[in-house]
Amino acid sequence: EQALFTRLVRLGVPTIDLDAQGRARASICSLYNWRYKNLGNLEHVLQQREFKTTNAGFVYDYQLINVENFNDVGESEPIPYFYQ
Repeated sequence: EQALFTRLVRLGVPTIDLDAQGRARASICSLYNWRYKNLGNLEHVLQQREFKTTNAGFVYDYQLINVENFNDVGESEPIPYFYQ
């Protein structure tokens, strides 16, 4: 199987690379900006309070949590596109 996007790119359909993002905190964007040629943040991400304050209860803007297998079962997909 092949994603529709991949098929379109292989057929020569032009693509547009993201060069600015406006939905994540700047610190979170730094996790994935290596994937883009020149990804920056939109001005509101740098200025608005919602993007500057942290989530209550979290020490950092993002945390990775290791969830061990439950009853010797790893990640499962009980219904399509729903992973647990």
